[in-house]
Amino acid sequence: MVRLGVKGLKGAAKRFFAGLQIFISEAHERSLLIQRGNSKRHQTARRRHRSHLGQN
Repeated sequence: MVRLGVKGLKGAAKRFFAGLQIFISEAHERSLLIQRGNSKRHQTARRRHRSHLGQN
């Protein structure tokens, strides 16, 4: 059985939350990239639809 002292527990908590912060920021960055990609696809689809209807 491993016993952690108060300092060891604080260090573990700091490492845990630092990792969590990195994970959340990476996930947020990915979601922004996905949203940008979807909006570009949406714009392209609208352009195709307009050209199909004979509008510019």
